[in-house]
Amino acid sequence: MQLLDIDFHKTSSKNTVFAVNRAIRSIESGMRFTMGFALPIVMEFGILCTVIWGLMGPMYLGNTLLTLGLYTYFTKSFSEIRRVQMQKKKNVEKQAEFYLNESTMNYESVKSFNNEDYEAKKYNGMLDGL
Repeated sequence: MQLLDIDFHKTSSKNTVFAVNRAIRSIESGMRFTMGFALPIVMEFGILCTVIWGLMGPMYLGNTLLTLGLYTYFTKSFSEIRRVQMQKKKNVEKQAEFYLNESTMNYESVKSFNNEDYEAKKYNGMLDGL
C-alpha cells in the first residue's frame, strides 16, 4: 500500500484501499482452499475410482459410488434438519435473553405495576420453547 503513487492516495478514499486489500485476501483464501483442500480430494477420488475400476470391475465401482452417494444424501439431509433445529433454538434463546435484559433494566416499572409474576411467567414460557 505504501508503494502506491501519491496521486492514488490523493484521489481515492481510504475505503477503496481497504476494499481492494480485502478482495485480494478473499481471492488468496479461495485459492488456498482450492489448492490445499479441494484439489487433492478430487485427485484422490479420481485415483481411487480408477484403481477400483481396474482391480475389481465396474459393478464394484458402481456399488461403491451408489453407497457413497446414499451416505452423502443421508448426511446432508440429516445435517440440514439439525441445523434448522439449532437455529430455532438459538433464536428462542436470544429472544429470552433480550426479554430478561429488558425486564431487568426496567425493574422499577415492573415493581411499580406489580408485574413480577407476569414477567416470570412470560420468561418461563419462552424457556419452555427451548
